[in-house]
Amino acid sequence: PRGKMLPPPWDPLSISSHILLLQSIFYFFLASFLGVFDWGMGQVLSLDQLFSPSSLEFSSSGIFTFASFFLTSILLAISVSFIVQRSKKCLDYTFTVYFIHFSICCIYNGFPYSIIWWGNMLVDFVISSLIGEYLCMKMELREIIFEKVIIQV
Repeated sequence: PRGKMLPPPWDPLSISSHILLLQSIFYFFLASFLGVFDWGMGQVLSLDQLFSPSSLEFSSSGIFTFASFFLTSILLAISVSFIVQRSKKCLDYTFTVYFIHFSICCIYNGFPYSIIWWGNMLVDFVISSLIGEYLCMKMELREIIFEKVIIQV
């Protein structure tokens, strides 16, 4: 219909590839930050730091784990805004990334009962969602510039 904006077609392959890309970006940045902090402290990176709630504790190494998750949430938001490019979809994709992380944590170490773990994931999820939506809205609301086109008949 003329004058109506139609939603984009449903494309499962595109959605799946976006999810896979965002999940890869999430773990790449998280492992990178944890690796840098571990290197600085003379420790070795382990999977427990990525998937075990016990790594999030109020100690010197735990604080760096919190910082790694926090920095990753900001970079995930930026990545979501560039990959998804729709503010309406930012929450969905961000939730999917954190739900997959939760699922992997459950498989790796059982259900996370730690309040600290849940609080950290909730804060990081909210940061990723809000910043991602904000960046997408800024991109969506940019002024569209039309160049003068001279048509000769």
